[in-house]
Amino acid sequence: MDNKPETVCEDLGATPPASQAAIVNHVGPAASLGSSMMNKLSGLKQPSMSVSYSSFSMLTSFTIYLSPLTTTQSMSSYVDIAGWVNSTTGVTSNSDTKGRKRTRPLAEMDANATTPKRPRIGKPAALADVDGVESENAGFDDIDETPRAPRSSSTLPLLPNAPVLGRPPSTSGSKRSCSEDEDNSSRRSGQSSSSKRSKRSGSPLKQSSDRQYGLYPVTYAAGDMSIPSKLPKAVVGLVKALRSIARDIAVLPLACDTPAIREAFGGVDIEETLFHDHAAGDAAPVLEEVSDLVGKTAACKSDGAFESAWNCEVHYPLLEMARKSSRHKHTLRWHNITNASISPPSLVPYLREKEKIQSRKVDFSLSIQLPYSVKRHLAQQNLQLNQTDYGPVKYNPLAISIETKLPGEGGLEARAQVSTWAEAQVRQLRILLQQAEHPRWQDVPIPPLPLLFVQGSDWTFWCFEDHVVNGLLYEQGIEFGRTTSVLGTYKVVAGLQILMGWAKEVWWPWIEEHILRRLVGDVLVDLSN
Repeated sequence: MDNKPETVCEDLGATPPASQAAIVNHVGPAASLGSSMMNKLSGLKQPSMSVSYSSFSMLTSFTIYLSPLTTTQSMSSYVDIAGWVNSTTGVTSNSDTKGRKRTRPLAEMDANATTPKRPRIGKPAALADVDGVESENAGFDDIDETPRAPRSSSTLPLLPNAPVLGRPPSTSGSKRSCSEDEDNSSRRSGQSSSSKRSKRSGSPLKQSSDRQYGLYPVTYAAGDMSIPSKLPKAVVGLVKALRSIARDIAVLPLACDTPAIREAFGGVDIEETLFHDHAAGDAAPVLEEVSDLVGKTAACKSDGAFESAWNCEVHYPLLEMARKSSRHKHTLRWHNITNASISPPSLVPYLREKEKIQSRKVDFSLSIQLPYSVKRHLAQQNLQLNQTDYGPVKYNPLAISIETKLPGEGGLEARAQVSTWAEAQVRQLRILLQQAEHPRWQDVPIPPLPLLFVQGSDWTFWCFEDHVVNGLLYEQGIEFGRTTSVLGTYKVVAGLQILMGWAKEVWWPWIEEHILRRLVGDVLVDLSN
């Protein structure tokens, strides 16, 4: 029986060189393995083998079949694979390769041939031509290589409109006006309008110390407000009334002396002086509203509420409670101005030449409501009455400003805020006096500006006095009430109503005489009622 194995492919000698190169390049490790095996087999006698490469279209498999070694087979059946491999790679083989028929290259084969072509994946053309001969690998990528995004030679940012760090983005085409940008810039209270501002002005303590030696020195009054002779005359009556409230004198109208009120006060002995019989006095809020506010105060304290929560749940409702029961409720209004900045920025006080101090804000203010005709006249002249251009108070003169803090916090910060805010108001009033062509616009006395400092539940009266060339802040004030109890809340309401009476009876006449009548003339209406 013939021991010769079945031949499954044609003699490799008939394979064109181009195809041989393709086989070697794509077979790779298999060809090297075949060469190594044949070198070892060359010393054996009468080997017999046949070569099969399946899936010729992919040129990836290479199988060597070895028949049982016998001594009867002729060497004519031996295929010099090692020689063939070496001949295709440019290495001279010891085997004779003469007489082999060269066929057409694969590139010239019939287009109808059944051998499929591998699609091009995008190998760079520079690698496809070596020594003028197109490589069979041209257009092929390594299928085991991780796909990667093409590298861009451009250094442009990924986003076409991305701003360059360190340089503000262009505002061309923006819908915001320049005035809005300036306003947004001025509203950052922790930022000075001067790029050369000293870092010392950022600390409330250091700013307070530095301002004693500024262009408009601001100092702080020694001692409390218990001595009337050391107080500005315009606030002596106001201070006396607030001190009476603090000592439980004339807090409520006589009509409120009821068993329910006394029980709400905790059943303690109540002095008859707690009630007053002022015929033209203010009313008092109902007990249910006051008790509810006391409960909200307790909740804010126990829950550790933020300052904004205190403002929304306790402070502003209390201000409105006092206004609605006041005899001046139709001409006065409380405003939440937490986000209102000193504006225009030129009103921000200077610490020294070309160096402004840090701009500041406060939380609430009381304004006198002017008629529409007066506000329209002011608008036509492009005039604002206050140190801020915030819409609700731009044409309504501010009388009282309030700064709020959390319980037990922010004393130094509040001092810096209210003093800066009050000084800016003085600067604006001087500008208005000049615009009104007041003969003494530079040195006419301006009434002291009432200020309130609120720490959680505790309400304290301060004031700022202008001395033309310097200012004085009375910060050792009068605590006139707390919202931790029903009686304490009624005391706060009574103190607020006294302040509102001062705004209408003292502050308004001065604004009317020295500024508004000179600016708007006959348009001004009588607000005395």
